[in-house]
Amino acid sequence: MTTFANHPASKLLDFSQQLDINLLENVINTMHHGTGSQQQVAQELLNNLMEHPDAWTKVDMILQSSKDMQTKYYALQMLERLVQTRWKTLTRNQSEAVKKFVVQSIIEISHHPAIMEKEGARLLRLNAVVVEILKQEWPDHWPNFIYDIVGASVISESLCENNMAILKLFCEEVLDFSRGQTTHLKAKHLKDHLRSEFPQLFKLCLVVMDNSQNARLVNATLETLLLLLHCALGAEFGLLDYIGETNLTEYLIRFLNVPMFHNVVLGFLRAHWVLLKVVVKKLFEFMHQTQDGVRDMACNTFLTVAQKCRHSFVQVQEGETVPFINEILHHIQAIIRDLQPQQVHVIYEAVGCMIEAQEDQEVQVQLIKKYMRLPNQEWKRIIMAATKNVNILLEEMTLGQLAGILEVNVTACRAVGHLFVVQLGQIYLDMLHVYKLLSAAISTAIRNNGETVTKVPHIQSMMMVKRQILKLISGWVSCSDDPQVVADMFVPPLLDAVLLDYQNNVPAARDPEVLRTVATVVNKLGDRVSGQIPQIFDAVFDCTWNMMKRDFEAFPEHRIHFFSLLKAAMSQCSQAFLSFAPAQFNIVRYTILWAFKHTMRNVANAGLQTLYTVLQTMSAREAVTKREDQTFFTDILQLVLSVVTDMPPSWPAYSQLEAFVVGLFSLHKDIPAFTELLRNFLLQIQEFSGQDSQNLFLEERDLALLQAQEN
Repeated sequence: MTTFANHPASKLLDFSQQLDINLLENVINTMHHGTGSQQQVAQELLNNLMEHPDAWTKVDMILQSSKDMQTKYYALQMLERLVQTRWKTLTRNQSEAVKKFVVQSIIEISHHPAIMEKEGARLLRLNAVVVEILKQEWPDHWPNFIYDIVGASVISESLCENNMAILKLFCEEVLDFSRGQTTHLKAKHLKDHLRSEFPQLFKLCLVVMDNSQNARLVNATLETLLLLLHCALGAEFGLLDYIGETNLTEYLIRFLNVPMFHNVVLGFLRAHWVLLKVVVKKLFEFMHQTQDGVRDMACNTFLTVAQKCRHSFVQVQEGETVPFINEILHHIQAIIRDLQPQQVHVIYEAVGCMIEAQEDQEVQVQLIKKYMRLPNQEWKRIIMAATKNVNILLEEMTLGQLAGILEVNVTACRAVGHLFVVQLGQIYLDMLHVYKLLSAAISTAIRNNGETVTKVPHIQSMMMVKRQILKLISGWVSCSDDPQVVADMFVPPLLDAVLLDYQNNVPAARDPEVLRTVATVVNKLGDRVSGQIPQIFDAVFDCTWNMMKRDFEAFPEHRIHFFSLLKAAMSQCSQAFLSFAPAQFNIVRYTILWAFKHTMRNVANAGLQTLYTVLQTMSAREAVTKREDQTFFTDILQLVLSVVTDMPPSWPAYSQLEAFVVGLFSLHKDIPAFTELLRNFLLQIQEFSGQDSQNLFLEERDLALLQAQEN
């Protein structure tokens, strides 16, 4: 132990003298920034000062007199140390004096936002000290603490915000008490009193959240309220009854819809199942409200809760015998009774998210069956009626019902994932029969009335049902994790139903969803559908190409999905193209080059990516002659150059282009000569089109500037 008797700083330990603030600041500075023995002496001296039983009596003077933040921080550490280790040794007058000093210091700093911002570090330490005092004093020797903090919170928003920080810190300390066995009784004592004072705090929080426009204050208040609830909840149904008599759930729902706050609320609800269940049931009540926007809000909030808390709904919670998802499915007809179709889809997506979270596959299968009970009942009713009179499927009302049922299935499939095969298998063949029937009806109408009949609402309703069928199939295929089942059980009847219908219809009746669905199948199954590639291309290639080749704008959806299909086939089933006749293969690859010319970026990009795959495929194709390859490569180079340089179509200097291409191959190892050739070519293009060519000489200008600076 170092002896301080002869050290100049030793007088800091002499409490018969007035504390030398400058000396204290110097010692603290040495402790933080000194080295060797000086730093060690400073450290030991400050430790001794901290342990002195009367050290806390110097805190007031240090805080008032010192301008050094590290010194002030040290003084507050002295105060915190007192409360933690020697509080019971103080007289009542001394403890009251310390308490008054800390509270007044907090109010002085937090009363004004500017001071609060400047003195933030000091305020945090004071908050920690007052919480330590609370753990010692409240409620026996500080019974009006809650009353005081509620009253002070209306003085200013900054003071209110700091009070929320104190309450939050206190709640966290109470929870820490709860985790230790030796302090269980103390924790219970504090929680019991907190529960009795809760109505005041609850009212304060609601007033702030109702009236403040300060986002930071509202966030602090919300976090504090949730932590207060957390402290007051360990099966406290009396408190929940109290909350049930207030509008807390409405506040929670409101903040669930504010991006800044919804993560905080969701985290709290995940930790408190009983309150989460109350919130969900309140949302179900809102789904029957008639006010504008309330049902939409309730459905969307329910979806958010389902997505973020999905596991909570499929687990058996404490005090319950079955997961809450069972109750939701049992009452789903009543839940969606007053909702519009689009709102029903949101509910089905939310419930699907819950079902997807169930890890037991057998249980999941049973949930899916209950989940789809209502749409399946309606589907079976329509199909049974159609067995007696097939024309019922062509009625406008039936078409609307079919479209609605299929949309629900599309939404449910997206949420549940691969295991939706349980549902899809029940309706799959019936769906394809409906698809064929509607296709035949549309074709007959076109044959009798011309192509313009496709714009008639009744025909468009038929086309909508067909599109929903395709969306459902492609949606499930994309999320399936068993490609072999898809290839063996689902693809053959699908291709049989859609390919010839697409090929034989007029352009206006060809649904681009067919191309998208087939592309999805090819991407998912790869080589498993290589044998069907010739069949697919025979059905869709020529007829779609004839629709598009007249311009670059008509049938935009067809273009996107057509080139997506080409890309999928080339990348996933490249070997299938080796069986194509040379002439047929050339048509395919020149169609890909044609994609480059599109102003639609996604089409042009699809063409570029597919070209790369084509070039790889060509290397394995012996049937292509060397001359054909050379011609194709030349066409690629010309097209790429025209795209890269944005060369005007009227530019006449073909001989210059030829010389340029030859030069690229001749000079590719001579970088300076290659650069000069490329720049001259670009310069000619820009001069011809009247563009500024100064940017072609940026490198030389930068080099000249650098040399001038060095000189």
